[in-house]
Amino acid sequence: MFTTTITTYFRRVIEDGVLLAVPDPSSLPIHDRGTDHGFGWIVEPVEGSGMWRPIEWSSKCSKMLYSMLTCFTMCLLVILMLTQLLNIILVIDNVDDFAKNSLMFLSIVCVLFKAIAVITRRDELINLIETLQKKPCKAYNEEENDIQLKFDCMIRSYSIKYTSLASFSVTGGIIGGLLNTLEGQLPFRMWVPYDYTSPFLFWLTSIQELVATLFATIVNVATETTVLGFCLQICAQIEILKHRLQKMMKSSKKEKTLISLNDASNGTDRFSEHILHHLCIIRLAKIINKVFSQVIFVQFFASILVLCTSLYHLSSHVTIIDIISLIIYVLCMFVQIFVYCWAGNEVILKSTGLSEAVYEMDWILMPINKQKDLLMIMKRSTRPIKFTSSFLVTLSLESYGSSTGLSEAVYEMDWILMPINKQKDLLMIMKRSTRPIKFTSSFLVTLSLESYGNLLKASYSAFNLLRQS
Repeated sequence: MFTTTITTYFRRVIEDGVLLAVPDPSSLPIHDRGTDHGFGWIVEPVEGSGMWRPIEWSSKCSKMLYSMLTCFTMCLLVILMLTQLLNIILVIDNVDDFAKNSLMFLSIVCVLFKAIAVITRRDELINLIETLQKKPCKAYNEEENDIQLKFDCMIRSYSIKYTSLASFSVTGGIIGGLLNTLEGQLPFRMWVPYDYTSPFLFWLTSIQELVATLFATIVNVATETTVLGFCLQICAQIEILKHRLQKMMKSSKKEKTLISLNDASNGTDRFSEHILHHLCIIRLAKIINKVFSQVIFVQFFASILVLCTSLYHLSSHVTIIDIISLIIYVLCMFVQIFVYCWAGNEVILKSTGLSEAVYEMDWILMPINKQKDLLMIMKRSTRPIKFTSSFLVTLSLESYGSSTGLSEAVYEMDWILMPINKQKDLLMIMKRSTRPIKFTSSFLVTLSLESYGNLLKASYSAFNLLRQS
């Protein structure tokens, strides 16, 4: 029996404390493809950055041309990073200049990590998109399409807003660089192994800097909107699963008395699909976390240094141009980190809400086998999905520990009057209700608003240390 297998699996999860065996999404049966829900707003920005060749480009010529674009973009970014690094090592000899030049260098390092992650994890990202377009993730009816459309609109709206902010920021940076160029200076301080005093080499070097900055911004925005999009797609799948469970409950209420063996078998198969959907969501979340964990780690720790040096540079320079440019830069950095934390927090809230939705159902009216399966879903969903990177940063709210409310609710029940097997199941729920689902990167960083606050505190502390030195 499928339900017996699922029950055994969840008992292994509870006893061992880890996710041991979740079906690989690529192994799920392939059905008709659904509409391209929201994936255009996830993939298209990355395609425009030169890091993601469109899947439909299958000819050798198109592959070669796009590979040339990718190599061109990576060369621009690597050259910009190396020249910035050499300038810091060979030229800079005071703290003020170091603080100013490290801003660009750290930002470029983050962009390179993001570009490498997208290029090297292409197959896994394609698998994610294809899985979300197949059953059981594919929307079945109009109500589920409405849920999917709601989150697609959120992805589109937030992507446009974030892209607009980044465009405003990079436009200001490029204009400032052009003004420096017209004054006979390079747009950004860098060290090059040749004499660029001739007009041709000077303008060639300046254009290379400005174009590299533009591509770096595109890669940055594309990666962050991709992470945001996948997080919201996980939220959409949780909402769809919740809707299916509620709909199944309403159907069960309409059943009169005894049902035939065939009807019972059909109901069991239908419920088994919901359990498979839940396991698929967990598996997808783990893949997303695996793909972007290094990006999260690098972004958070680079952001601490960037915010620290920005505040230090702002406190030691009072010119209007410096103040305006640094305020815009720091604002964009705040928004950048907040996007990660907010997206991770939404996944935590949705994944925790699934167990609450199941608990509030009239599951007592369902057959015993379905009650057991619902308890299995509750056991797993009381561990919220979290995006993390190592043990320092979690993309979640500090209040994610409120999921212990379910444990308290179970404790307050008259569970001592229940049969022994049900008491054991309830104890399993209580045990897991204090362990939320996280998106992580190894054990250092967890995406959360708590982490967002910790990052700001760390940046301010580093700023004070730097200023005192």
